[in-house]
Amino acid sequence: MPDLKKLFHRKKTHPISDPIQDIREKLGLEASLIPSLSQTRAGEWAPYETFCTTGRFSRLNGEKFVQHCAPTAITNLILTLHARYHYPQVEGLTPEEIFSRAAAIGRRRLLYINKKLFNFWGGSSVVLISLYLRACLKAFGIRDRRIRLHFLSTPRRAARALEEGKLLMLQVYFHKTYGTHSVVAYGLQNVQSADGRIRTYITLADGWADRPRYLALEDTRLLGYCTIS
Repeated sequence: MPDLKKLFHRKKTHPISDPIQDIREKLGLEASLIPSLSQTRAGEWAPYETFCTTGRFSRLNGEKFVQHCAPTAITNLILTLHARYHYPQVEGLTPEEIFSRAAAIGRRRLLYINKKLFNFWGGSSVVLISLYLRACLKAFGIRDRRIRLHFLSTPRRAARALEEGKLLMLQVYFHKTYGTHSVVAYGLQNVQSADGRIRTYITLADGWADRPRYLALEDTRLLGYCTIS
């Protein structure tokens, strides 16, 4: 079990945009000394990945949204599932329309609170995140996916789920980059570095950037996730 005191007082770091660069910085080596990236994309999600950001949805229809990483992640999941499987009720909808409806579902069911008080209260409850995800998928006619919640788990178990081809709505807790945050996990990248060690990174839609970001398993201690299979 991780030391909770250390979790609360970890130094913040920048998001990882390039696993090779991350390893170079950690080892203090030139990029040329690190062998090429060996990549595994669980479930072949690469052609369908979506990277909408919270900033894109911060103001819609005259309303300001805060603490909205969960409805943003759900929007990315719906768009990604539609890109691969084509759901009639999603066809023709914009990301903004999907987000607005997902946020409304969350607010109506008290699964998303559009507030940020004392940097603590508001947003979505990680305990109820599977209920929120199920309600949204059902509302958009996505009824052929099975959702399973793993409220507390390890990075290695999340990586195994990705290797099995599952899509993940991932919640990191007290992470040194993201704090407590909801993201989408699409697959894995493995890098064999110059010291011979294989390091594993989870490919993310982190809601902060409109491109892939990466979560280093070795830097992650505590998380939860919903599998979508």
